[in-house]
Parts: sequence; structure tokens; C-alpha cells
Amino acid sequence: MDTLQKYNDKPTKKLRDKIIEQLKHNYTQDNLEIDDFEKRLETANHTQSTTELMALVKGLPENPELEKKQPEVTTTYNVNKGNISRSMPIVAIFSGVNKRGLWNPAQSIPTISIFGGVNIDLREARLNPGITNIKVVAIFGGVNITVPEGVNVEVHGIGIFGGFSDRTTGEYDPQAPTIRISGVSFFGGVDVKIKRK
Repeated sequence: MDTLQKYNDKPTKKLRDKIIEQLKHNYTQDNLEIDDFEKRLETANHTQSTTELMALVKGLPENPELEKKQPEVTTTYNVNKGNISRSMPIVAIFSGVNKRGLWNPAQSIPTISIFGGVNIDLREARLNPGITNIKVVAIFGGVNITVPEGVNVEVHGIGIFGGFSDRTTGEYDPQAPTIRISGVSFFGGVDVKIKRK
């Protein structure tokens, strides 16, 4: 399975919550035995496949009150609808760089931290509607990346006496922007997390 197909099959948090609520409703209505309910609930909480998630409620009655309980999810990110720059390097050598507030990230953000620190906060940024690539090189330095809720995040990094910390949800929404973080950390650290505004 290629990467795009894999991410397209990932369930969103909203869908997972809806399936879990439907399972709970059917259990309380005596449509599921306790063992079957617990097994399905365990799968619903851990599966990374939308197909497998949907199969858990196949043939079960829907909860007519479920839609009333599920509020509309509002996005917490901004999208750039104007001109998008191709590249925007961020370099910190024996220094620190903070990029936050209302700004327009480029399609590619090469980020170098050598004996320094870089903080990239995307919560108020006008994100590209497609993919934003952040390519990191951290040598005896650190890079902290904060992303808003609702965006797709892919983290692929190599740590050599260093590390990449991915504290995102792994959820995928085909309509949302994607932040793709890659690179190498040598005696340094890269931390990626989701945080509310």
C-alpha cells in the first residue's frame, strides 16, 4: 500500500467517536452481548483503518440521537488563498529563531539548528492548502514545531544520538492541509506537537 492510500484510509477522530457512540448505543439497547461489545470497542479505539472501523457497526441500528450529540467540528487553522512562496529557510547557528503569529509559510521550509534553537508555531499561520514540507537538520540544537488541530501531520526523521518526538494524533482528513516534517537530528532534538490557539 502506498503512502497516499494509507493516509486516505486513516479514520478521522470524528468518525471514530461516532462509531464508538453507535457501539455504546447498541450495547445499551441489548443489540450486543458484553463480550462482543468489548471486542468491537477495543478494535474501534485502536484500528488505523476506516474500512475496519466501519465494519464494526455493519448491520447494527443507528442511534437517532447521535447526530444531535455530535457538534460540528470547526477548523482551528488558517489557509493561505494568495501567492505561496516556494522556499523559506530558517537558520539558527549559536542563536535562536522564533517564527510565530500570523505568517505565510512557504511550500518548503528548510530548517537548520546548529548549537541553537528554532521554534516554529503554525497555529496562527496561513497554511498552504496542500503540503508544507519542513526539512530539519538539528546538530547539537533543538527544533520545536507546534501545529494547530485539524491538520494532517507526517513525521519522518532520523535520530543519531538525538531524537524526533511526534506528539500528534495521526488522524487524516483529505480536505485539510498537510504538514510533512522530515530530516535528521544529530546530538539534538526535534519535537512536534499539536496545541490549541
